[in-house]
Amino acid sequence: KKTGRIMKAIKHLLLAILPLVAISLAGCTKDEGTNNNGGGDIDLTNFDLKLELAKSGEDALEILCTPTNEEVPYLVFAIAKDDFKDEYVDEKVLIKDKLFKLRFEARLDGLAGEKFVQYVENLQHKGTQTVRFDELTPSTAYYVYAYANDKEAELIDDNFFIKEFTTTEKAKFNIVLGSENVTDMTAKLTATPNYDTETYFCNYMAEIDYEAIGGDTKVADYWVDYIETERNGAYSNFLTRGNISATATNLVPDTKYIFFAFGMDTKGNVTTDVFRTEFKTAPFQATDNCTFELTTAEVNAGSIVVDITPSSQTTRYYVGLTSADYIKAGYTVPEIAAQFIDQENAYETDWATSEYVYTGAQRFRFYTMADKEYLVLVFGVSTSGVRTTEIAYMTQKTKSVVPSSMTIDMTASDITMNGAKIAIKPSSQTEKYYTGFLTYDAYVNTLNS
Repeated sequence: KKTGRIMKAIKHLLLAILPLVAISLAGCTKDEGTNNNGGGDIDLTNFDLKLELAKSGEDALEILCTPTNEEVPYLVFAIAKDDFKDEYVDEKVLIKDKLFKLRFEARLDGLAGEKFVQYVENLQHKGTQTVRFDELTPSTAYYVYAYANDKEAELIDDNFFIKEFTTTEKAKFNIVLGSENVTDMTAKLTATPNYDTETYFCNYMAEIDYEAIGGDTKVADYWVDYIETERNGAYSNFLTRGNISATATNLVPDTKYIFFAFGMDTKGNVTTDVFRTEFKTAPFQATDNCTFELTTAEVNAGSIVVDITPSSQTTRYYVGLTSADYIKAGYTVPEIAAQFIDQENAYETDWATSEYVYTGAQRFRFYTMADKEYLVLVFGVSTSGVRTTEIAYMTQKTKSVVPSSMTIDMTASDITMNGAKIAIKPSSQTEKYYTGFLTYDAYVNTLNS
């Protein structure tokens, strides 16, 4: 068993050191090799073997072999042109070395005598044949060589033929993007790369956002930087290989989108240009005709109270509050509503049971900052998080803070190593105030921050 393992190791080592591959187009010559009279009764007078290119690819060659005598057996091999020049003085040395390798490999597999003869018969060809060589290097010259052989794989009467062929150039990595079945809030997106081995990043964005970050020239840098800074450089988590087909959901109705992709490796290096396609969602189609009435019940510097009354008591609805600055920045109300849904989905909200989905008339108090305009929006939502109604919304500005003339006196007593009693005396008995405590060092740091 130990000897068997050693012999297998020798075999793998030899195959690694002496690789043989496939080849491409130039001239065909007949070598003046050594004579071998092992051809039996087969007539080799004026024997010729034409080698022609049947098909060339970036990693494969198909060679059409046409002999003048259909009964003459022949062997066909290939080697990179550069390897031939580096390792062999001429064709005679090449064929001698190839025969040695054949016998050595057969011997490692226990193929001697008649078994070796059978081994050779399985390798050889007769008549017109197309021989394929795979796992080649793109844009590389190869020598395909063939020779008439006897049953021991020996060359017969100098019948050696060799011709140069070249594999095609490797095509640039390309990704074909498509969109189909586009509705008001969904679209089926497909990506089809020409290589399954290459990794790439793909995503979609509203055109307004895509152009805001600089379009095609900046989008790759933007996402590389995002993964690096916001996702700790975990590029592999954002890459894919091969074909993809997925449905984008919660899209904004009547909105133009850019679906884009670019090659990227696991270190964040961008390897291609940006590929893109565009699609536009259809206008919104409500599945629930419920409408909402929004009324401001109270406004002060720190909060807004809003009454919401739906026209249907059974409609499930969602309420959101955000800065009205988004409207001023060019975002539409449907886009903002979609962002609220995306945010809840990121929190893995169960839309069927969420406490933030309501029915019937409700009063809401929103805590806010002073002297700031806010947007309140309401829309129906299904148990799967799909918007079902038109959006009702309002804007409301909070009041400014009115400066107070109240003063507060504080005195400490009963001070111990564990605490103290603090007496607080405000000048007004009706105004509210806030208290808290922290270490002096923390207080100084807060002032300096």
